[in-house]
Amino acid sequence: MQGIKTVALKHLATALENDANHIPSIVLLCQILFDEKKYDQIQKTIDKVSVLLREHDEILFIKAKLLYLTDHVDESISILEKVLSYKNKDIKFYDLALKVHKKNNDILAQQQILESIIDIEPTNGNAHLNLGKLINDPLDFEKKKLILEIAFDLLPSDSRPSWELAKLYINSDDSSSNKTLNKSQYFEKALKYLQTALKIKPAESKYIFALSKLYFEDNKPDLAEKNFRKLISSDFKEESFFFLGLLNNYKGNIKGAEANFTKAFGSLQYKSQSMFEFCKLKISQKEFKIVESYLEELINSLRNDEVKNYTISKSLSEKNEFYMARKILKRGQHFKRLRSEALVLKYITLSALRSHNDINSLHKSIEIHDQNPKAYFELGLIEKKIGNLVKAKDYFEKACNLNWDYIEAHYHLSKVEIDMGNIENAKFHIEVVCNMNESFKDSKRIFKKLRILK
Repeated sequence: MQGIKTVALKHLATALENDANHIPSIVLLCQILFDEKKYDQIQKTIDKVSVLLREHDEILFIKAKLLYLTDHVDESISILEKVLSYKNKDIKFYDLALKVHKKNNDILAQQQILESIIDIEPTNGNAHLNLGKLINDPLDFEKKKLILEIAFDLLPSDSRPSWELAKLYINSDDSSSNKTLNKSQYFEKALKYLQTALKIKPAESKYIFALSKLYFEDNKPDLAEKNFRKLISSDFKEESFFFLGLLNNYKGNIKGAEANFTKAFGSLQYKSQSMFEFCKLKISQKEFKIVESYLEELINSLRNDEVKNYTISKSLSEKNEFYMARKILKRGQHFKRLRSEALVLKYITLSALRSHNDINSLHKSIEIHDQNPKAYFELGLIEKKIGNLVKAKDYFEKACNLNWDYIEAHYHLSKVEIDMGNIENAKFHIEVVCNMNESFKDSKRIFKKLRILK
């Protein structure tokens, strides 16, 4: 092949020596030179073209492509905008403009180019698909759905439109504009498109992972586990181990959960969350020494995830990609909440090992996330232990208000209210405990005692 190119280059060079303005020879020569990345020779070739021909479409295309490939994006855009201001241009100009705007991260310009391509080629499935992928505003849910459905019809043997439609319905909670479907209908739609994608590419790991998560989030643990297990030799193995750990924990298989969480420590996306769940399990078994060895790494890992997501969110905001910025920001806030909870785990662990109250961890937890009921609960226990009932009551009330289902907070608040002589308040909170779990500690006995006191 290289020998043929060498012969062709010689013939083309000879042709251009006789006529430097022979457009077909220039186009063919530059195609070969582009393949070989000989950009200096391309520049020399078009520099020899006469002034009258320098505005020829083919010469302008070569110039724009050369500028794009040599990172002179703005100059390339300037040429393409000039050429595309005239109607009925060759589709290759639009394709090049799309690449240039993509390199420049200009979403709006990419959308406009794709719309122009669709006007010229209404059956261009890839143009519809790429346009649909670029629409991310929740208010444009219906528009995105329609464009992707057209791509789905135009590309029946391509799994990508099905995948994009599945993702659209999976992320439907963020789509405030469409209220015609309920949650179960969104699940059915997402499931339908994922299954279609898997019929076309049955071994595609990201499709299987998405299907597994879909079953997990729809409370179908057996189907979720079955599909996650298909991925334990794939690129998604660490991510799958994290969810298998959650499923094991849900089913009461603590040893299996611990083993899977440990295997998930290698996941970039789920490392800190796996470590967090692992430490919670170990604390529940009072294996505090093991938890202590992970604490600092856990807290640092959560902070790194938090900062990374905030940084990405800020970068997206600066590019006016506000929808994606909000999504990433929420992820950062999730890691911030986990870091706050991890500091409570630190307090519990160090208190158990060293018999002293690492109260700074609790205050730091609240400083990071002041909506963490567990931090207030632990502070309430500290104040109750030293007899500071007013402060203890305040902390327990905060914990209850932040999480009304926090049974331990209601229980201890009721006991503080008894000690303070507030029988009616105590009765109210012990009733809450009994309604949630009648057998919780000695709540039933306390409730009967309070009824007698009344």
